[in-house]
Amino acid sequence: IFGLLLRAFLEAEPTRRMARQWLVEVAADRGVELEIGDLHWGALPPGLRLSSVSMRAAGVSAEIDALQIDLGKIWLTERTVELGTVAARGVHLSLDGLPEASDRGGGQLKIQVRNLELNDVHFEGADLPGGLALDLNGVRTGWSRDDDEARGYLEIAAATLRIGKMPPVDAA
Repeated sequence: IFGLLLRAFLEAEPTRRMARQWLVEVAADRGVELEIGDLHWGALPPGLRLSSVSMRAAGVSAEIDALQIDLGKIWLTERTVELGTVAARGVHLSLDGLPEASDRGGGQLKIQVRNLELNDVHFEGADLPGGLALDLNGVRTGWSRDDDEARGYLEIAAATLRIGKMPPVDAA
């Protein structure tokens, strides 16, 4: 019965609205404009399911259709949170130059990701070092870490590279 009551509380609209508002405020404190369309909780493993996510910061913007974040472990003494899985689908990422490091309290908590999955990604990179611009479409990538061993893959359906005033180079 306790589990059912907890689930009902977490899935109640006021609780979900408060969680969305808290995430938006935390992001704003770090110089990031964040919008979240919807938020749901996962029970096993504990986590968040977000949809219609929009993020903007200096030189970076992202639109994400669906984002899943599952908690792995928490080490309080090491101030470390391990996320078991971070999975995103329908990602549009735009980068204007390389982002600069921020002094806004980023070193207070370490976050590690054990499994990362990105599907249906579109990347636009403009004003990159060396006068480069890069567009990637249909990206699918994944990365997994077990203890000291890491594995990953990357698939790109189409790419366009522009260097200065030279004609663009397309690959598919």
